[in-house]
Amino acid sequence: MNKKSRSIFTTIMLIITIYTLMVTAGLWAITNRILGILDDSVSTISYETNEIQEVIDSTKNEAQGANNSTTNERQGVNSSVKTDIDNSIYVTNPFDDSELLNSATDVYYGVYFFDNGMYYSSNNSNKTPSASVIKVFIMYYLFSQIDSGILSADDIINGESIDKLIKDMIQKSDNTAANILIDKYGMNEINTFVQAEGYNDTVLERKMLDYDAMANGLDNYTSVNDTIKFLKLLYSKQLEYPYNEMLEIMKGQTIKTKIPALLPSQAVVANKTGEIDGVENDIGIVFGERKDFAIAVLTNQSKGSGITQEAISKFAKEVYDYANSH
Repeated sequence: MNKKSRSIFTTIMLIITIYTLMVTAGLWAITNRILGILDDSVSTISYETNEIQEVIDSTKNEAQGANNSTTNERQGVNSSVKTDIDNSIYVTNPFDDSELLNSATDVYYGVYFFDNGMYYSSNNSNKTPSASVIKVFIMYYLFSQIDSGILSADDIINGESIDKLIKDMIQKSDNTAANILIDKYGMNEINTFVQAEGYNDTVLERKMLDYDAMANGLDNYTSVNDTIKFLKLLYSKQLEYPYNEMLEIMKGQTIKTKIPALLPSQAVVANKTGEIDGVENDIGIVFGERKDFAIAVLTNQSKGSGITQEAISKFAKEVYDYANSH
């Protein structure tokens, strides 16, 4: 190769080298640019992912908080009515209780279904005048004494057997029979027994129709909690003495102006009414076609005895119909 040719070849190789360097530098810049874009994208994705995760975590926390709040609220509601209503399941009330609640200034009620433990109530079980409903606790005391052998149902008081006096006191709401039993066995003894059995709102302070005692601020009291507890006891031990005997006596109730009033003839009801000025009460166990349930309705400052009695009857019928359709 002559000198001129070598010069041309050197020039060409130099051009190629420069071009290659330029291309390489361009590719490196492009690569860096691409990597920069990818890095930005990854950072953005990471940031957005973190934001999404934060939203998810926040939602979970809010949901958990709401759930805890709801649970606490339910526990709070239950705690106000759960006393002595052990193993009950508290659920939203399916009944239209408006007429009942409007029939008196103070209205307290509870409904317990024995088949599934569902308990519906007015959520306001308070100590309230019992009227003659107190007589079921007098009966309970006497039968506990009979069951223990301390008394006999055939013992005679004022020419009548204890058995006859108890039946008259419950089935006819005979106030004279109740007062004979109170005089014989004493208020203190009855109250001591009732309190020992856990009926904390139930107390006997006077004899039946003792208006002087009432004028001095004394009265007889019970609550929805106590009465439902008593009815559950009778039902759960209905095959045992003396609970079966007490239940049979209550099935013989002759006063049917409230709970039993609108129920079909085939419905068996074991109940005890109570009424005095401004007070209309009734508690009982209803043996339905499909479900049995306990029901207690206690009122004070009634807006009229007929109004409150009718409201109790309608409410009991609504519960009965519900029991037969669920």
